[in-house]
This record gives sequence, structure tokens and C-alpha cells, in this order.
Amino acid sequence: MQGLKRHVACLVAILMVVVLLASCGKNATTASFDRQGDSILAYCQQQYETAVEYQRDRDYEHSIEHFRKAIDVDSHDKNVCDSLLSTVTLSMVRLLNAYQSKGDPEGCVQNLSTVVSTSGVVRKYAMRDYYSVMAYALSRADSISAAEHMMDEALALPIYHYTPKRLFRDYAYAAAVFYSNVDRQDDVIHWCQMAITQAKLMHDQINVQWVTSLLGSLYKRTNRLSESIDLLLSSVDDAREAGDMLGLLNAYTALADLYLHWEIPEHADLYADLAVEMADTLQGENPMLLSNAYITKGCVMGALEEHDSLRYFFSRAQKYMENLPYNSGQCDIDLMTARHLVKHTNNDADSIRAGIRLLQKVVDGATQTLQAQAYQDLFDAHRRLRDYAHANLMLDSLYEKMYSPDEPLMLNVDFEPIVRYCMDKEDYRRLDSFLSLMLDTQRLKNEKDAGSKRMRAIIKLQMEKRERQMELHAVEMYNHRLQIYIYFLAALLILVVLGVFALYQRRFFQRRKRLADLRIATLQGRVENERLQKESIGRKLSQLITDMQTTNDLETLTPQLLRDKGEPRFRQLFNQFHPHFLPRINGMASLGKREEILCMLIAMGQDSQQLSELMGIAPRSVYMARHRLRQKMNMEKDEQLEELIRSFMN
Repeated sequence: MQGLKRHVACLVAILMVVVLLASCGKNATTASFDRQGDSILAYCQQQYETAVEYQRDRDYEHSIEHFRKAIDVDSHDKNVCDSLLSTVTLSMVRLLNAYQSKGDPEGCVQNLSTVVSTSGVVRKYAMRDYYSVMAYALSRADSISAAEHMMDEALALPIYHYTPKRLFRDYAYAAAVFYSNVDRQDDVIHWCQMAITQAKLMHDQINVQWVTSLLGSLYKRTNRLSESIDLLLSSVDDAREAGDMLGLLNAYTALADLYLHWEIPEHADLYADLAVEMADTLQGENPMLLSNAYITKGCVMGALEEHDSLRYFFSRAQKYMENLPYNSGQCDIDLMTARHLVKHTNNDADSIRAGIRLLQKVVDGATQTLQAQAYQDLFDAHRRLRDYAHANLMLDSLYEKMYSPDEPLMLNVDFEPIVRYCMDKEDYRRLDSFLSLMLDTQRLKNEKDAGSKRMRAIIKLQMEKRERQMELHAVEMYNHRLQIYIYFLAALLILVVLGVFALYQRRFFQRRKRLADLRIATLQGRVENERLQKESIGRKLSQLITDMQTTNDLETLTPQLLRDKGEPRFRQLFNQFHPHFLPRINGMASLGKREEILCMLIAMGQDSQQLSELMGIAPRSVYMARHRLRQKMNMEKDEQLEELIRSFMN
């Protein structure tokens, strides 16, 4: 029985040891994970902050390198991944911005294409963020269909630990990606409105302004004229209030483009001038916005038939276009330049052929609207060169681009030369097609003309509203100035009163000062008499003391001998009383004569002030001499010089 109890006790003890070891192991593992997680978080944050510094210095290569290191992190601990998520997703956006500033959209797509395979955090928790950023990068690289497909996938995915900032990014990127898709304009407007809501939740006025400006341009497309103008003007005010100069430039450009679209070039020119003025002060800030401002101004000059100015502003835009996608403005420059070469060079064959080459570039890489305009100009160019076969091909391509069973493409097409050409060639098939298209286009043009009239009416109402506001502002300014004058007069009166009072006080204090000076002079005379009396008594006393000292034994050992240049006598007397002092101290360190005297005086208890007076040197020199003594004697910091020197007197 007792043996059984012993076995049970042993088993219980073994189990307790196993549980204890397991607990220790678990605690050690947890501590190890905690340390590893902290290390990953610190590394990711450090790489992000380093990348941001490089980005501020416009060193985009190193910035991209460190943003990528911040993205390419992973952890098996879900809590660590949650902490990493914000920095990783923000690093993807900042990496995209760095590539945009660098002007390398294709490089951005190539870099981001490997993120999923290298970043565990992205792969497990941030695929929606990745698809959203990648879709926007593809759109900047002119891969529109791939961008739209990826953005649809992004919006279909759930967002892990959503924040207003991440939702704003998704909606804003979606609006940008689908901006030119005529079939998805309602979706784009909805995404803009959602993005503005999220930006307001973040209290981010700059992002509110940017999306407001984008939404105003969308309203322009959908003929929501009043809403478009109000939004863009609101965008101007918001940008100015937030101090966002790039946003203000973008808003001015959008307003100029709006008025140009509705064929009101005189108003477009006003805002285009403001945009160009802003662009001149922001050189190098954002190539896409700067080039867009100059292109818009050039297009306005073209609408006003000022072709020399058009070429000037296009040339200014050209220097920003080198690293931007073709659809970011270069296609507009090529189209307008080619149109000038074809129509305004007196049918010069070489100029027309140069225009054809530029128009072919537009056909190959521009949007549908610009392609249709290019086909019209190509028809005109080939007709002028009497190349009728190619002219017919361009007419067919133009009809194909413009014709739609639902709605023809709205272009400012001059159908008269097309109709005349078809009649001259007796090409009745094409004539019927273009006459039908001309009727449809005329209907749209009539609607646009009505829109332009509404636009001018809106502008007139806004001008009247602004005039009333200016009148109210003038009244407020007058009242404000009147208040300032009243305050100024009151302040002036107070200053005069204070000045008079100060002058009275000054004279009063001057009289009191003169009386005080007289009293002080009297007291000084008395003090001087007392001083002279004390000096006389002192001299007599000093004489008595001197007579007494002459009777004293001058052989007495005293440092006073040094004051009378009695150093040899002082040495003689000191050595008589302490014959072993100098040999001992010189045995420890080789000292000069002045250092020996210093040691003797220290041994006799003289302090630093007394040493200065007896040796005729400055207190700082005494300090330096003591310091050199300590060095020669190899003393430690905590040892006292006086104690060591006095030990040699025994």
C-alpha cells in the first residue's frame, strides 16, 4: 500500500514538472513572438520614414526602394499584421506617387506586379488595396481595359479593417480609372460623391477639393451646367482656403475647359490665364497638371484664332510631356499642331504630310473623340494632296467612329466640304450616310447651343450675384474703415492725454531728482570727511605695528617673507624645520623651483587666494599649477593634493 502511494506521488510530481516546463516554454515562445513582432513593426516603420524623407528630397529611386522594403514584410502573428497593415497600404500609395513624380508609369506597373508574391501582409489582408492601387497605375500607363477590370475586382472584394482614408482612395481611384468611360459616367459620379463623403470624415480639405473638381468636370459632360459651375467655383474656394496651390491650378484649368467646351472662349480665357499664372509659380511641382494648364490655354487661343499664341503655349507644355502617357496631353498637342499644318500653311505639301504623320499618331493612341477629329483632318489633308483613295478611307473611319445606333458622337464637324466632295465624286452612298449623320449631329448641336445659351444665362446670373456680393462687400468695407477711423481717433486722444500726463510726471520727478541730488551731495561730503579721518588713524596704527614687528624675530618661519622677496631665506628656514620634505617630494616627481615653493606653501596650509597673492600670479595660474602637479604625481581624480603633500612633512 505504501509502495503504491509512493508511485502515485512520483507520478504527480512528474506531471507538475511537465506542466511547469510547458508553461515556461509557452511563455518563452510568446516572448520570442513579441520580440519578433516588435522588430518587424520597427523595421517596417523605419523603411517607410526613410522613404518619405527621400521622396521629400525628390530622390525617387531610393524612395521607391525603401517603400518596397516596407511593403515586403510578413508575420505569422495576426496582431502584428494588423499593426503593419496601415503602413504597408500607405507605402503602396506613396510608391505609386513616387513613380508618378518620376514620370515612369510603366515602371510602376512592373514594380507592383511582383508585390503579391513578396508581401505576405498584402497577400493575406490587403488584396483590395493592392488591386485598387494597381488599377490606377495601369490607367496611368494607358492600359485602360486592364485597369477597369482590376478596379471592378477591387470594389467587389471586402475591405479588411476599413478606414475612411482607404475607402476614399478606392472611390477616388475608381472615379479616375473610369473617368473616360462614357458607359460608366453615373458610376463615376457616385464614386466621386462617396469619395467626398469619406474625405470630409477625415477632415481632409485638400482631397475634398480635388474630387469636387473632378465631379464638376463630370457634370460638364452630362450637361448639368449649374451644378458643374457651382462645384468648380466651390473647388476654387476650397483650394484657396486650404492653401493647396496645385488644387487651385487644377480647378482653374477645369473651369477654363468647361467654358471652352460650351464655346464661351472669352470666359475660358479668363480662367486659363489664372491657371497659367499659377503654373508659372509652380514649375516642376506636377508635370501632368502644369502641361494640362498650358495645353488648355493653347486650345483657348486656338478657339480665339490666335495661332501664334497657340504654338507658344503648346511649346511650353511640351517640356513637361516627355515622361507622361500619350493621352495625358500630347495627343491634344499633336492634333492641334497637325490641324494648323494642314489648314493654315497655304497647301504646302511638306507641311500637310507632316500634319498627316502627327494625325496618324493621334489615330493610333488617342481617345475615341480625338481619333474621330483626327480622321476628319486626315480626310481634309489627303483631299488637299488629291489622294482620294486615302481620303475615302478616312471618311469611312470617321463615319464608323461617329455613328452609333443610340447616339452619334458629338463633334464640331464641318460637313460642307464632305458633302461637296461626295457630290463631286458622285459618291451617293457616302453622301446619304453623312447627310443622315449631319442631321443627327445638327440635333445634338442644337441641344448644345441651347446648353450654351443656358450657360451664358447662368454666367450672367452669377455675374449679377457676384456684383451684388461685391456691393455688399464694399458697404462692409466702408463700415469697417469707418470703425477703424473711430478707433484710430479714440486711440490718438488717449495717446495725447497720456502724453500730457507723462510730461507732467516727468517734470515732477525732475524736481524731486534735483532735491535728492542735493541731499546725496551733502551726504557724500560727510562720508568723504569720515574716510579721510579713518585713513589718518589707519596710517598712525600701521606705523605703530611696523615698529612692533621690527622687534620680532625675523627668523620665524612665515610665508610673509615671500612678499619681501625673501624666497632664499624662506627656503632656508623651511628646510631647517622639514629637511626631508623636498627630497621626498622630488623622489616622487621631478619639480621646478616654482613648483617646490608651491608645494611648501600648500604644506603650510595656504589656500588658492593666498597662493595667488604670495606668488604674484593670477588665480587661474594657481589652478593650472595645481593641475600640473597632479599630473606629475599621477594622482587619481578622487585624491586630495593637500593631503598628499602634507604627508611628505612627517
